[in-house]
Amino acid sequence: MKHPPSKTIGRKYWLAKVWTTAELHIENEEFCFSPANFDPREISLEQARKVAKSTTLFPPHSTKFGAQIWRMAHEAKIGDIVFLESLNRNLFAWGTIKSEYQLRTVKNPTKENIISAGIHQIGVEWHVVKNGKNAFRIGKGDNLLFREITGRDNLLPILKKFIDIPLESVPHQPDKNITHDIEYLEGSKVLRSHLSAERSSRAAGLAKELAR
Repeated sequence: MKHPPSKTIGRKYWLAKVWTTAELHIENEEFCFSPANFDPREISLEQARKVAKSTTLFPPHSTKFGAQIWRMAHEAKIGDIVFLESLNRNLFAWGTIKSEYQLRTVKNPTKENIISAGIHQIGVEWHVVKNGKNAFRIGKGDNLLFREITGRDNLLPILKKFIDIPLESVPHQPDKNITHDIEYLEGSKVLRSHLSAERSSRAAGLAKELAR
């Protein structure tokens, strides 16, 4: 199913699947993934879907990767809420987006290095959740890496119960009219070398889980 661009006005809520390990996302104050290697910032949603098919790192499971990457770059805003999910039903953390999309540059862009780097990245101020095991369930169609759940009345109220500070105190960046020729700053964060081996095996396993 192809979903059109978001029509949400104001704060959005996102459900993000653990790409590496949950602890690494928390440690690095980010959410990142690398399902396909392309720059989504100056192209349309439909173009992103097409490009992902030729650049996916996990063929043939590329049909939705392009859209998820595009949404992270164009629709996820500072102050939005992200829930970090593991194993399809466990809530590990929630957080507020503190910096918008960046595309990491990989000096030696082998498949292994790209997967390990988590090239598509947003900064998140995380709050670890207690008692988040089996907190919710999702269907097969929701088994995505990064998706908006603002309008999911059967899911969002469950997850919002784990937010432990008033959302009124969390700054939110107002929505703007976004065109596809807006320029974004390149990311420059350098991953510590010891993270590479930890990331790659988890990412490969995640691709198999998504396929199921």
